[in-house]
Amino acid sequence: MKARKVEPDVDTFNNLICAAGNAKNPSKAIELFDEIIDYGMQRNENTYSRMMDALEGTQFSDDMFAAFKSLMTSGISGEKFTEIVAKQKSVEENSSSSIGSS
Repeated sequence: MKARKVEPDVDTFNNLICAAGNAKNPSKAIELFDEIIDYGMQRNENTYSRMMDALEGTQFSDDMFAAFKSLMTSGISGEKFTEIVAKQKSVEENSSSSIGSS
């Protein structure tokens, strides 16, 4: 992004982390997760949710735990995080069921 002089926001990073997870590229997701801080931005609830999804079921369980530990010290409430994850799962389930019914 820097080479192309693109100024991303946290939503850009969240979407890229999600894409890395969907592409089964947890290393890229970790790189993007760390890059948010390099850009001087704060991670939000969606960032952590996307990161957990990207690392779920991979050999990067230590990194997943580190991301969760970071969430707990970030000041984001557990309730808010749980709400975001539930909404995200609901959207994903609805989109996959609508694809299957087409």
